[in-house]
Amino acid sequence: MHRDDLARCPDPVIYRAIDPAANELYAVKETDCSELGEDSIYLYMLRQEGPLLDSLEHPNIASPVMYSADHDNKILWLVLPLYKQGPLFDVLERFRKSNTLPSAPFVYAVTRAISKALQYLHTSATLGEHTGILHRNLTSKSIFFTDNGVILLSGFDFACPLALLAGKEQLQIHGSRAYAPPELEDGPLTTACDVWALGCLMYEMCTCTLLFVDSVQESRRFHSSDIALQTVELSRLCQRMLSIDPMKRITISEILADQYVCNASETVLSFLPARNFPPCIS
Repeated sequence: MHRDDLARCPDPVIYRAIDPAANELYAVKETDCSELGEDSIYLYMLRQEGPLLDSLEHPNIASPVMYSADHDNKILWLVLPLYKQGPLFDVLERFRKSNTLPSAPFVYAVTRAISKALQYLHTSATLGEHTGILHRNLTSKSIFFTDNGVILLSGFDFACPLALLAGKEQLQIHGSRAYAPPELEDGPLTTACDVWALGCLMYEMCTCTLLFVDSVQESRRFHSSDIALQTVELSRLCQRMLSIDPMKRITISEILADQYVCNASETVLSFLPARNFPPCIS
């Protein structure tokens, strides 16, 4: 398996689909993997995304409606509910356009929900005979909000059992470079890599801007003590997530034990900026 396979895999195409009988909207993700060899890293990960998501049972993880594959032509489909609020990326764009920043309660609520989802993945989720899954693709585009404001984690196309990562250099890959941990190029990936991505995400939520374009390269000149967010408590928590040394990075359990995270709201509907929804289907 080669890392070069990642460059040959095109971005998935997302369609909006309608079920006329139920008057429901869905998001259909279609990925054409015809350029990938049978032994490629990415093909393995993409093929397990549907079955993995279908097996997960957590209130903060998106559940697929269905998944399917054309194995002869290497085309994969994943059908999910269409969340009208859109991904966190779109919500932050609405904050930017309204010249406001998300409130601390919003940031803590998202941090709490995603931390709980990651804790479940790292300790309880199973894929085949393996227990413990690393997400490896936490971004503002992999988090969604239901109509009731519940926060959901999605984007599992880079997820991999922790046991498979041990001693396998070819599997030491990550999704977006903007959220990739400093240890990506010279050390094994552990649950600390998802914590780093969450720290990048917290900074993005507080400022509506990315902390890094290429986290792996830019983190060499980065000092977490320079981070200053809306409150002292937010700043300190984010700094602990973004420790360069993964051994010194705060853990998911410690994040969830934080007073403000622990007491955060389970939903964010009241914190979201207004948006114009598309007309209802009649």
